[in-house]
Order: sequence, then C-alpha cells, then structure tokens
Amino acid sequence: MSIEKISYFHSDKPQTIGLPPVSYCANQLHLSPNYFGDLIKKETGKTPLEYIIAKERIFYPFLQKNTGYTPNQYRILN
Repeated sequence: MSIEKISYFHSDKPQTIGLPPVSYCANQLHLSPNYFGDLIKKETGKTPLEYIIAKERIFYPFLQKNTGYTPNQYRILN
C-alpha cells in the first residue's frame, strides 16, 4: 500500500466519512472482495465486518479506562 492509502487511517476520514468498505480494502491489496473476506475469515474466524465491530468494542472500554472519557467526549476535547 502506498503512503496515501495508509494515510486514510491516520486522518480524520474514518471518523467523518466512516471506515472504507471491504471492497475498498480488497482493491487496495489487488484482491477480489470475496477472496479478501475469505482471508480475513480464515485468519480471524470472523467476517471483515465482525472483525471491525469487535475492534470497536474493545477500543471503547480501553479509551474510557485510560482517559476517563468516552470516544465522543475525547473527540470533542481534541
């Protein structure tokens, strides 16, 4: 992946326009969306969407425990 493609995740785009769809991620890796989904499922045991949601569920309590703020509160402060 190029720097421009990776920078998407280091910008405010995921918060403002949301995470890219599976097809976007697959295209960036020059894979078909189905094959990309199969690879994620094989490695994690979850579909790409389930994996993303699981990461969000882990992040919320982690941030609140370490900062004392919910993600929305933290975003407003910064």
